[in-house]
Amino acid sequence: MSDSLRKVVLDEVKKQPAVRPQRKKQTNRARVLGMFVDECLKNRNISRDQFAKKLDMERELADAILDGLLPASELDNETLTEIATLINYEPNVLRIILGRKTEARKASKA
Repeated sequence: MSDSLRKVVLDEVKKQPAVRPQRKKQTNRARVLGMFVDECLKNRNISRDQFAKKLDMERELADAILDGLLPASELDNETLTEIATLINYEPNVLRIILGRKTEARKASKA
């Protein structure tokens, strides 16, 4: 390649807008949790109203959890445990979905 052609190509490349590196899209863990719990409720024939009543919370809050609109940081371990009990799953499953550390299972007395 001639020097003049190389210079033209390099000049044209420099004129191109810089491309930002693609950010890795983060998973919305609260949304995943909401979808999971909502599907579990459907499988157990539990309505959103029943879900809210059984957890003693406002329907709007229950909807926010199930729609993934409530930030994961707002879900404490007690609420996760209550939800897990209602859908018949170990609380650690929900903690894993939210990317939290799991807790040691309490040994059952035999």
